This record gives sequence, C-alpha cells and structure tokens, in this order.
Amino acid sequence: MDEERYSAVGKSRLDFITDKLLEIASDLKSIVAVHDNRISTIEKFIVERKAEEYHQKEQLDERIEAIHTNIEEIDKNNRNSHAEFNASVSKLQRYLWLGIGGGSVLLWVLLHLSEIVHSIQLFAKMI
Repeated sequence: MDEERYSAVGKSRLDFITDKLLEIASDLKSIVAVHDNRISTIEKFIVERKAEEYHQKEQLDERIEAIHTNIEEIDKNNRNSHAEFNASVSKLQRYLWLGIGGGSVLLWVLLHLSEIVHSIQLFAKMI
C-alpha cells in the first residue's frame, strides 16, 4: 500500500510539476511572442524613420542647392552692379576733373584778362 501511495503521490507530484512546467513554457511563449511583436514594431518604426530621414535629407539637400544657386546669382548681380557703379563713378570723376580744369583755366583767364588784352594790343601794333 505504501508503494501505491508513494506511486500515487509521485504521479500527482509529477503531474503537478509537469503542469507547472507546461504553464511556465506557455507563459514564456507568450512573453517571447509579445517581445517579438515589440521588436518587430520597433524595427518597422526604425525602417520608416530612416526612410523619412532620407527623404528629409534629400529635401534639405535640394533646398541647400537652391540657396547656393540663389547666392551665386546674387553675387553675380552684385558684381555686375558694382562694375556698372564703378564705370559711372569713373565717368563722373572724369567730367568733374574736366570741369575743375576748365573752371581753373576760365578763372585764370578772367583774373588776367586785362593783361591778356594788353598783350594782344601790343602784338597787334607790332604787326
């Protein structure tokens, strides 16, 4: 009878342990499945985020290229305007110096008009 009791107790203990191990295995499966699902979701998010970043980088590169092009055009226009301005200032300076020179000659002539007239009269008498 003792053997039967031990055998029955042993079976029930073995059944209990087996059931607990099956329960633990089932829990582990569900934990692994949840974590696998989370990992898949995270990997999917990472792939989508990298695709977004790549797209945003391309857009930024296009914008930067457009800005560089605009800066080059502005620089070219600025250089052309600067050259035109220098030409205008140079022309204005030429006329200014011609005016100053002509005015100086005219002033000298006006200041020495009586001497010039006297010299012309003397020259006319000599001829």
